[in-house]
Parts: sequence; structure tokens; C-alpha cells
Amino acid sequence: MATIKDVAREANVSVATVSRVFNSSGPVSEETRVRIQEVAARLCYSPHGVARSLITSRTNTLGVLLPDLYGEFFSEVIRGMDQTAQRSGYHLLVSSSHDAKPEIDWNDLWGRVTGAIRT
Repeated sequence: MATIKDVAREANVSVATVSRVFNSSGPVSEETRVRIQEVAARLCYSPHGVARSLITSRTNTLGVLLPDLYGEFFSEVIRGMDQTAQRSGYHLLVSSSHDAKPEIDWNDLWGRVTGAIRT
């Protein structure tokens, strides 16, 4: 699996320049941007989500705790939440409390999810 350092080396640019291209931040000439994208495609590089979340303090994952997951109602709720999350660039992590009072320490989730929804 190719790393950002591999792309930088092959494209003859700094790691910071590759990062700017993939984060759409900062100035990068169009010629350099295209070269980096071509090298990344050739090396099958894609940014590492966990590494990115360490830098940005965002996982782009939303945690959802529902009382149950069974049945058409919850299926439709999850489907709607997932579609909305995906349109906004988020992933959904779904769990069930099985109608019991959840004994979840929500502070434990804050390294794993960007936000949490509890019903």
C-alpha cells in the first residue's frame, strides 16, 4: 500500500504539497496538482482515514444509538440517516441499546466519532 511519502517521492514534491492537494488547502500549481494526482492513481494511493483523523481531530463518523434495530421502522430510520450522512461526507456507526438503559460513557466515543445521536 502506497503512502503519502511514496507519492511525494515519485512526484518529486514535499509531503506537505501532496497533503495540500488531497486536502484542497493551500496553493499548488495546476501542473503540480495533476502530476500528484497521476502518481497517486498509478500507485493506488488514497489518504489514510485514521491518520487523517489524528491530524484533524475528526473521524467523519457519526455514532447512532437506537433502542432497537429490528423492523421496518428502524430500517427506514437508519437508511435515511445513512443517506444524509453520506451526502455530507460522513459514515454512520449504528448500535442498539436493546430497549435497556445504555451504560455507555459518551466521553469514550469522542476519539472514535465526530458526533453522536442517541434516541
